[in-house]
Amino acid sequence: MRATFEGFDMTIYQNDQIVFTGDRAADSLYHLHASVTITETAFTAEIQHKIPIAHRRMGHVSLRTLRRMQKKQIVRGLKLSDLTEVEKHPPICRGCVKGKIHRISFSNGRRTTCIIGELVHSDVGGPMSFTSINGERYYVIFKDDFSGYVKTYFLKKKSEVFSYYRLFAAWIKNQTGLDILTLRTDGGGEFKNKEFSEHLATKGTKHETSCANTPSQNGVSERFNRTVMETARCMLHSSNAPLWLWSEAIRFATYILNRVPSKEKLKTPHEILFREIPDVSNILQFGAHAYILALGEGRKKIDDKSLEGMLVGFDDEQKGYRIYVPSLRRIVISIHVKIDENRMYTYEMKNPVESSFLESTTDPFVVDQVN
Repeated sequence: MRATFEGFDMTIYQNDQIVFTGDRAADSLYHLHASVTITETAFTAEIQHKIPIAHRRMGHVSLRTLRRMQKKQIVRGLKLSDLTEVEKHPPICRGCVKGKIHRISFSNGRRTTCIIGELVHSDVGGPMSFTSINGERYYVIFKDDFSGYVKTYFLKKKSEVFSYYRLFAAWIKNQTGLDILTLRTDGGGEFKNKEFSEHLATKGTKHETSCANTPSQNGVSERFNRTVMETARCMLHSSNAPLWLWSEAIRFATYILNRVPSKEKLKTPHEILFREIPDVSNILQFGAHAYILALGEGRKKIDDKSLEGMLVGFDDEQKGYRIYVPSLRRIVISIHVKIDENRMYTYEMKNPVESSFLESTTDPFVVDQVN
């Protein structure tokens, strides 16, 4: 480059071509002027940074961020020469591997199922901090991937999981005529034992387990576990029900969630499985004050015709309301009930299984999810 000065004018040359002209504004200060041709020449002379160098210079930001910065011209001085090609085959950056490696996301690689029973997710929750009304401390869920339908069973011991799996498999077979092709669990000992493994092998059912310390591989059941627990917790606390009724709350929450569509589908799990739109007119508030017709030979003519209690759910198998009756210290299933939703049952109730009470915490939902 060279510059010439004549009077008040200045000219700058590059390769014998004029790139700038100017006029003097002060003793050693000039206003410069550039033409379109000169601007284009200047752009072609900009330095084009190689991607790995730019990546390291910019604090190891992602290629997506670099591309956005260049495309939107968020900064000046960043000119990337081979971004498109590098994005197709991104190099492994040692700094990123050492400093930013994280668990792989399984959401994008989730398997798509086509029929009921093709994939069933299962997980065990517990031990709960309170023994339930029937003496249970655990529960197990079985969720069909295609329909999203869930069955929940309550256990006194984790060793009962196998017997409840057989009940669920038989129920699926009876309802749809289909067998379970794949069972996906977290690989806990209650799923991986000789008896369970031999049964799955006999039925031709594949057993997929998640890797150690990788619960996201069993994410479908883990997410439902969280959802059903949150739903049950909300119902218990909003009704001021005793916390040892956690199993009834989870049972009712499962019943409700089977009649609520997921984000991905416009149909409810109930409709997909049974091919009928569910009727939710029977769903009433958990904890509502209930009056149940007192039947039996022991009732005298002058005695009350009803017993009072708390609504804790709807029984899908017997088609009746589940009412906890404190005077009987048990759950009564009946369709002959009157329910006052404007009033919660608030009388003192004691756990029928008081001998199994755990005093470690007052929250039954502090659970140790079995891995």
